[in-house]
Amino acid sequence: MLRIVTLNTWKGGGDYPARLEAMGAGLARLDSDVVALQECLLAPAAGLDTAAALAARLGLHHALLPMRRKVRRVGERRLDCWSGLALLSRWPILERSDPTLPPLAGDDGRRALLARLDCPGGPITAACLHLSWPPGAGGTRRKQLEAVLAAPLWSAPARLRLLAGDFNAAPDSPELRALGSGVHGWRARSCWDAAKAPPAATFDPANPLTAPLERPAALDHIYALYRPEAAAPEFGAVRVVLDHPDPRGTWPSDHFGVFAGIAPREPGDKQGNPGALSSTHGTTRSGVDR
Repeated sequence: MLRIVTLNTWKGGGDYPARLEAMGAGLARLDSDVVALQECLLAPAAGLDTAAALAARLGLHHALLPMRRKVRRVGERRLDCWSGLALLSRWPILERSDPTLPPLAGDDGRRALLARLDCPGGPITAACLHLSWPPGAGGTRRKQLEAVLAAPLWSAPARLRLLAGDFNAAPDSPELRALGSGVHGWRARSCWDAAKAPPAATFDPANPLTAPLERPAALDHIYALYRPEAAAPEFGAVRVVLDHPDPRGTWPSDHFGVFAGIAPREPGDKQGNPGALSSTHGTTRSGVDR
């Protein structure tokens, strides 16, 4: 099984150094093959780079897409910085693309990060995205998803195609329901649907960093893309992660993460037979949780 996790890292909010340590420790325990990160802080003058720090901690390759530059408060400092997207991978990154997403007034400058990963047995294509946040922006989010799925990189040969990130939308929203019926020739299967489990909240008032949130919401998702004539990929274990404070009482982020195991197909397989996935240590991953 390939293991993937997505997490919104909350830029430099709160106690950033302590949170970075909590995120690194939590992600290390998951031992994922692919990590999709949103709101990655990049402040070169201050030596702060969330994606690079976590990639180094986990021993993974990474691609970073800096976006949305502005002055932000990080601890006691006000820093010129970016908030961006990142993909961390157990395998080298073959190529990438950064499609621009349709803007929303007051919430522009969004793009998506796609990468082809040099996985044993054949490449995997993964995308990290962070859609517009206003509650009434469902129409814009749908257009943004259409722009992501129109990216030419999806058509490159791949054993598996994954879409993960902070969608800022509930699973039953019109924009996410449209993914199941097909967009630009692709269908998307939610990890929660495949696992036959109700989507768990990832933005939850149980986390003090979300205050004053009134009720929990499932905003962060993992999808597998497939052609309508092909068998839908099979997910294994699916769960919310990084949803508790560490032993020092530090919550990793204002969002919880989502973890999923998924079985890649053998090249050309339309019958849904899972293919073996070898790790960089030369052994076959036969399970999801360790």
